[in-house]
Amino acid sequence: MEIVSPSCRRSGQKDRGTRRVWSRKEEEQLLEALREICSSGWKCENGTFRAGYLQALENLIFRALPGTDLRAFPHFESKIKVWKRQYSQLVTMLRTSGIGYSESDMMIKVESDVIWEEYLKKDRDAKGMRDKPWPYYNQWRLIFGKERATGEHAECPVDMVEELEREKAADDNENVAAGTRRAWSRKEEEQLLEALREMCSSGWKCDNGTFRAGYLQVLENSILRALPSTDLRAVPHLESKIKMWKRQHNRLATMLRTGGIGYNNTDMMIKVENDDIWEEYLKKYRDAKAMRDKPWPYYNQWCLIFGKERANGEHAECPVDMVEGLEREKAAEDNENVAGMSVGLDDTSVSTSVTQTQNEDAENSQGKKQKRKKASGSDAWAAGLGEMAKALTAFISDSSQKLDIIAQRVGYAHDAAEARRRVNGELERIEGLARVERLRAGSMIVGDPQKVDYFFSLSDCDKAEWVRLLLSGLL
Repeated sequence: MEIVSPSCRRSGQKDRGTRRVWSRKEEEQLLEALREICSSGWKCENGTFRAGYLQALENLIFRALPGTDLRAFPHFESKIKVWKRQYSQLVTMLRTSGIGYSESDMMIKVESDVIWEEYLKKDRDAKGMRDKPWPYYNQWRLIFGKERATGEHAECPVDMVEELEREKAADDNENVAAGTRRAWSRKEEEQLLEALREMCSSGWKCDNGTFRAGYLQVLENSILRALPSTDLRAVPHLESKIKMWKRQHNRLATMLRTGGIGYNNTDMMIKVENDDIWEEYLKKYRDAKAMRDKPWPYYNQWCLIFGKERANGEHAECPVDMVEGLEREKAAEDNENVAGMSVGLDDTSVSTSVTQTQNEDAENSQGKKQKRKKASGSDAWAAGLGEMAKALTAFISDSSQKLDIIAQRVGYAHDAAEARRRVNGELERIEGLARVERLRAGSMIVGDPQKVDYFFSLSDCDKAEWVRLLLSGLL
């Protein structure tokens, strides 16, 4: 196949004058190809695709539709841009309270005309979106949605709380629109759990407890192999179920950190020492009221799937957790030492009282022995304090090692910042790059950590070509 330069393709696109009309079959084939490249590693954590994905799409379409005249440029590029724009409009709209998406007729549902009129004041271009179907919305979520991973895109605790709030709002809006949810069978739930465990052991789970981009499509393929006749799909079914499980797991994990509340592996229910503890907990978390009286058979599996685990299989500890753990261990050892010394002193006093039976001289002699034994008891306390000092020294040494780990992490962040500062200098070395182009390219690169890493991995010649592709919108 003859390779046509991007500039020729662009000019060809302008000369066409009219747009090509896509058939439903062609659109569905493009969606299938996009899902395939998502599950093949072409999708980045920030929701974009790696350079060259359009050519990969063209090859997939050619294999499925050998006689088609569709090409990467302008057809795929143009269609994907339109879909992305429509998807972004829908996502923004569905974040609004009272507006949801109906799975049955695949249309936007609004609680009242007042809500819709208020929304149109913010987005006038959305006027015609309410009365038309959006059959590809769920597939767009899978293809264009941003799935988090490690590095710059990793979730911090605040992100997780915000994400849970967004998920709950989305669930509420879906309930408004759809009215009812699909009922899962026990067999289907257990198959999904098995598929999730398999993904965890296959390297799809990231260090921060999330999954790599494209995992939903891989899950769907696994479910279809196990249950060929199922109608379960990545979006909305698997995505919705996993979000609900995550939310329930997070609530249970928070609850079980409270003193006096535990999990009984026999009946798989929450156990509370007394009602006062439960009432105090409900003052903070009112939504947990019904959680005490229902079983949670999947909790241990959720811990394995959604929990943050270290390489050795134990639950992951951050440096602060490690330091607190060491403090508890040292305190327990010190308490045992103190208890042992107390027993020794009690035994000494008993033996002293037994021997005090004879005459006054014997009593005086025994009194001297008691003084010596008291002195030896003081020596034992001093020795115990010495041991505690040694233990404290060892603890500080261990803590220093943990702080070194934190320093390494901070050093990595510093290196990333240094790389971003070097981008402009590298761009200045590219011949023929205008000042405005250099500034645009710099802003685009430093805004994406993956672009920064990839940029510095290229040779000088490749950097120039890659930057031009970036500026032309091909990446």
